[in-house]
Amino acid sequence: MKKVILFIIFVFSTCFLIYWYFYRPDYEKPLNLAADILQAKVICPAKELLFSTYLRCGITYGVKKEFKLTSNSFNDGDIVPYKYTCRQGGSIFPHLKISSIPRETRSLVLIIANFDAPESPFVSYILYNLSPRLREIEEGGSPSFGTTGDTSFGFSMYEGICGSKGSNGHNTFIVYALNKNLNLEEGLNYYSLIPKIKDYIIGEAKITAVVY
Repeated sequence: MKKVILFIIFVFSTCFLIYWYFYRPDYEKPLNLAADILQAKVICPAKELLFSTYLRCGITYGVKKEFKLTSNSFNDGDIVPYKYTCRQGGSIFPHLKISSIPRETRSLVLIIANFDAPESPFVSYILYNLSPRLREIEEGGSPSFGTTGDTSFGFSMYEGICGSKGSNGHNTFIVYALNKNLNLEEGLNYYSLIPKIKDYIIGEAKITAVVY
């Protein structure tokens, strides 16, 4: 009888920790921290012993993990259709889909920028304080969630994707996964945002398209 009770307690505790781990509460909550410690100190070393790699563990140990960013609006390397650019008056936000983000993610950051520009990077859009549960942004649904930063145009609204003040260029859509929810203030530009998040980046995903 004693063994049955201990077994029930063990199963209940394990299920409870798994629930809290995948529910993704903040690190400050003890149960989530305990689950992450269990993952890092017990499960991952065991998998490393069996498979000779940490990649199966979902733990980065300082190495940034690549996850996936795709779009139904264009493929990686494509020319951006005019309706998504700042040139034709449409300024429609393209479809974006995020998948396979690291388990430890507590916040996401989206940056759209042209790194070919003379004044590189020329930033068309910045969005941060995004939920780690975000998986998709529909076409035309200019995001009303998260916090907007200042672009190279000098304002925070999305006005379409441009090269460099109207010139051609490769625009890269980058999503950073952070292991902490920083609750950053509104209106940060690229140069003020990156120093605040760089120590918390555990993964990134990107897609690049050309604006003519």
